[in-house]
Amino acid sequence: MCLILRFKLPVVLAALVLSLVAHAAELPVKPMLRIDPGEHTGMIRSIASDEQAHYLVTASEDKTARVWSLADGRLLNTLRIPIGQGNEGKLNAVALSPDGLTVALGGWSRLGYEGGDMNNNIFLFDRASARLLRRLSGLPGVVIDQAFSPDGRYLAATMGADGLRLFSVSDGRLLAEDRDYRGGSYSVDFSRDGRLVTTCEDGLLRVYRFDGQVLTLLAKRAAPGGRDPAVARFSPDGHRIALGFTDTSEVNVLDAGDLSLAYAPDTRGANKNLGRVAWSQDGETLYAAGRSDHDNQQYIRRWTSAGKGAATDDPVVRNTISGLIALPGNRLAFASQDPAWGVTGKTGQHTLFHPPVVADFRDGQRAFTLSDDGMRVRYGYQTLGNSPVVFDSHNRIFLPHDTKGLTPPALAASGLNVSNWKYSDAPKLNGKLLTLKASEISRSLALLPNGDGFALGADWSLRVFDRDGQQRWQQAVPGSVWAVNVSGDGRYVVAAYGDGTIRWHQAASGMELLAFYPHPDRQRWVMWTPQGYYDVSGPDAENLIGWHVNKGMDQAAEFYPASRFRNVFYRPDVIQQVLQNAAPAQGLVDASSLLLDHPAPNIKLLTLPQQVQNDSLNLSLNLQDAGGGIGDVRVFINGTSVQAARGLAVTHGSALNIPVRLVPGKNEIKVMVFNAENSISSNPAEVTVTFLAQVLRKPNLHALVVGIQEFENPRLNLQYTRGDAEAVKQLLETRSKGLFEQVDVQLLTSRADTSKSAIEAAFARYKSSVAPDDVFLFYVASHGIIDGESMADKSYYLVTSNVGSTATRSLKQDALSQEELRRLIADVPATKKLVLLDTCHAGDVGSKLLGRGLDEDSAVKLLSRSAGIAVIAASTSAQQALEGHHGHGVFTYVLLEGMNGKADTSSRGYVTPIGLADYVTEQVPDVTERAFKSRQYPTFNIEGQPFPIVKSN
Repeated sequence: MCLILRFKLPVVLAALVLSLVAHAAELPVKPMLRIDPGEHTGMIRSIASDEQAHYLVTASEDKTARVWSLADGRLLNTLRIPIGQGNEGKLNAVALSPDGLTVALGGWSRLGYEGGDMNNNIFLFDRASARLLRRLSGLPGVVIDQAFSPDGRYLAATMGADGLRLFSVSDGRLLAEDRDYRGGSYSVDFSRDGRLVTTCEDGLLRVYRFDGQVLTLLAKRAAPGGRDPAVARFSPDGHRIALGFTDTSEVNVLDAGDLSLAYAPDTRGANKNLGRVAWSQDGETLYAAGRSDHDNQQYIRRWTSAGKGAATDDPVVRNTISGLIALPGNRLAFASQDPAWGVTGKTGQHTLFHPPVVADFRDGQRAFTLSDDGMRVRYGYQTLGNSPVVFDSHNRIFLPHDTKGLTPPALAASGLNVSNWKYSDAPKLNGKLLTLKASEISRSLALLPNGDGFALGADWSLRVFDRDGQQRWQQAVPGSVWAVNVSGDGRYVVAAYGDGTIRWHQAASGMELLAFYPHPDRQRWVMWTPQGYYDVSGPDAENLIGWHVNKGMDQAAEFYPASRFRNVFYRPDVIQQVLQNAAPAQGLVDASSLLLDHPAPNIKLLTLPQQVQNDSLNLSLNLQDAGGGIGDVRVFINGTSVQAARGLAVTHGSALNIPVRLVPGKNEIKVMVFNAENSISSNPAEVTVTFLAQVLRKPNLHALVVGIQEFENPRLNLQYTRGDAEAVKQLLETRSKGLFEQVDVQLLTSRADTSKSAIEAAFARYKSSVAPDDVFLFYVASHGIIDGESMADKSYYLVTSNVGSTATRSLKQDALSQEELRRLIADVPATKKLVLLDTCHAGDVGSKLLGRGLDEDSAVKLLSRSAGIAVIAASTSAQQALEGHHGHGVFTYVLLEGMNGKADTSSRGYVTPIGLADYVTEQVPDVTERAFKSRQYPTFNIEGQPFPIVKSN
């Protein structure tokens, strides 16, 4: 059985209109954290194409519209209107002008109204640039459908109340209207000769002619096939109108002159309804689709002979089909409420398909199980809890879907009988009606421990009631609450939502503590707090969430992906603290306040040649201060940072020239500029330039190898670091010959050579001596410390020989901070970089030194991702014994084994960073278990392009 939302569209729209009337408000200024995986996360309500079928535009309840290339399915642009909380900003209607230049968007948009309680808006966008061109205001109802006239001069819109409006596209003037509608109007369509047809929930169809000034009603008649006409479409020749319904599976073909029934296509076997209809461009094929409960599939039915011939059903998706558009070559574009969209060919097979990118939690209540502490949750990616997984939020991993230790939601207890709660607008407690919003449908239920009350999930709210039915709290929700559970310790109410997220709420107050979005690819996930602190499965997941920022009612909104806040808000340790304490972390800045008070500059990369004959290039940038000042300017080539300019005397709107050197062949150049605090980066400016090198040479290897053994404070002294560094130097000089033109290894081991200033000076020489296609390796053995005056101030510090005190103030001054280390490495011009951190030797310094946990893992990932480099780190337990193993630190001992050839598991003849990382992370825990009965776990993050380090034989 295919599960669908069990309601009729008119009922829902009426209820939401009432909700909007009661909650009209000013446009929110505070940024809103939202999911954006590059696809829709809410129901696709409408689709549109241009006359030549170059583009498809989809409009969704997720409050975005997206422009796609119909040639290959690529996302070209995301269109963002001003939005608010709740329903404000949900899109129902999209139209694309015949020339493909202008997109019209409408839906729930009443914020910032100039007068009157029902002043809705339509937004006209430039399709190519995503720039908001014009706002059409003053509409009395929620916009349900739109259509451009064949010449693109006029836009028709129908609404949830008060009928039809026609506007001039060039200046936004209201040209004509018909208010004589008794209910919402759900469809409008132009014929090629300029007539219009509309449907309405009053059961009537209306046909008009519009001459640019006067709107003339030509015919008005009740639809013969049902009481709730949905979509009506003119045939290409304008002689017929196809009509679908929401209350029946009938499809009618009407005479376009008097709306009389011409014939009814064969709809036998079509379950539920065929509310969406479309004609092929030659008029020979009629299509219809809607809702079906047959074989867990949704079908498109097509008839030959303009609907008079045989019917064929083509299965395409698993949820209600919400849009159909005929394309040239007997192709058909469709969209569904999954949300998914695609294109079928002549035989009904997919030629393009974008599947849903949200887990489908519908009817997954019983399968939604939870550990007693709320840390592990089991859910299904498909309806009914199918395709299950278990996510362990403490260890940040997916587990096999074993149900051991996981409890389903309790649905009954002595003296506590919640009935009629599933898919109902009238749930009851012990026979007494519970109060929900008008027309709100309850979806899920879970009793609190010991029967102390219950959580009830519905379409627009999550609520907790006590045993007497008194509401303790209510929270607005990002989508229908398809499943809910309560942790056995009573701390959490955990809910699975229609937007594909699972969210942890504080059971006592309802406050949202954490949200989790698992991408259906089962690889990427992101977990975040309402303040914007996040943890992710990898760099590819960092842009799955971000902040929507309204720029006013007459400008397109902007979106800031989480990766732009990485330096401040990538904090797995914060996520763990919230999970453990079931309370928000204190003393941390909110990402939205950073966006408001310290926005990143705007950057534009001026035109560059596509090909050059030499390796030198000047990047010409235009920088504009958006109010947060201008900080670092970072240049990446092929994913790796090669320059980090800072302290630039840049004025607002001035041009900046940055010289860079290129590698032979393709150079994918990316430039980012930060605000003055270096807490938020701009969107990257990107260009690809090919260097047509005349002579190719082998790259050089440059290695800075540091072993810090003696410190100003003798208590910090280590035993094996000098020998570790010397062994790494010797191995590199021996096994790198032949791979590189030259091998240059600089060894620093004395106390004088391993101070902070000495290491900084050593890095400085590489700025001029390293070429872009060279390899740079940095190895360091020392102490590593995570410290800070507060949770917000925590940072990683590499302890250099001049450090005498590990007090926070001394570390900030004397040690190399995480950001200072990043800058030193980022400034090396090489596009292939590997960093090896053996900072595992705790000695007796105390708990500040790196222990196995999230802090060092976060530090490694921040360093790697912000510079686009490969980093492998020891990240071991703070135990003195782990420092010595056959005369080396354990990490370096295994590292040397790997570089001596054991890490070349593919027998390629050389060792790469990823091969070395795999070998080290596999072997170090085993070695430490055998030698010390204590497992040590390295960590790594590999960014940038692959490259060889040493020969393996």
